[in-house]
Amino acid sequence: MTHRISPPCPRPRRPRVALPAAACDCHAHVFAPAGVYPYAERRPYTPADGTGLAAYRAMLQGIGATRAVLVHSNIYGPDNRATTDALAEMGGAFRGIALVRPEIDERALQALAAAGMRGIRINLEFPGETTLDDMTALAPRLARLGWHLQLLVRAERLPEIANRLLALPLELVIDHMGLPSAEAGLASVRSLLPLLATGRVWVKLSAPYYVTSQPRPDAPPDDRLATAIARHLFEARPDRMLWGSNWPHPHSAPVPDEGDLVDWLAEVVADEAGLDQVLVRNPARLYGFDAP
Repeated sequence: MTHRISPPCPRPRRPRVALPAAACDCHAHVFAPAGVYPYAERRPYTPADGTGLAAYRAMLQGIGATRAVLVHSNIYGPDNRATTDALAEMGGAFRGIALVRPEIDERALQALAAAGMRGIRINLEFPGETTLDDMTALAPRLARLGWHLQLLVRAERLPEIANRLLALPLELVIDHMGLPSAEAGLASVRSLLPLLATGRVWVKLSAPYYVTSQPRPDAPPDDRLATAIARHLFEARPDRMLWGSNWPHPHSAPVPDEGDLVDWLAEVVADEAGLDQVLVRNPARLYGFDAP
């Protein structure tokens, strides 16, 4: 039986730093009310109440962001309607990342693109519908749409699969800084640097609360180490960094205040130019947003 996640922070505080116009949250999940769409039988969690689009939009308004990328959750499997419904309600103002099976037909792919999807996600930590092996056949089809491949994978695993990833005709996005561990510290993201050097790989400076010792999921976040890791990545390729709230924080207890997460990013990038790069210019380029 899967666990029910905690609800998000009900009233996030306004960040100390003002976000630039057209700031984008590049990683969030929204869920339909229970019973609207079936949950996947094999899923890592069940969503809490208050995790739908209205609550998410209120959070964005609270922190001062106006754009977003909704990452379809594997709790629904390849049924993307919970996310495409939200994209439709936003009238094209948001973008999305889909979850698909390798046998998806061209008509279905085109429909997802028309709905606002700009890539697919595969989870190498919690295997689901599509594997890395499937990407050899699927990647050319995604490339024709201008999509990218987003991966949830520990950075320590990247050396063994880097050549396979770079052989794909796609840009790549690594979630949550490659899930670095407190035990390995900066060394845990060393494998990201040669990938960033190619110019085809992007990294999300997100979920600093995941920087904990393993295998102890109850270990407290190490904010100083998370900041050092994020700054190390940002300094390597500021033009390939993105930020995401990871709302509603499915694997974090207690859930963070999103105002704190924005201020954490401000500490990482150090100035307004860095915030504009990570929150506006980089997302506009990768996800196809209009220039503000």
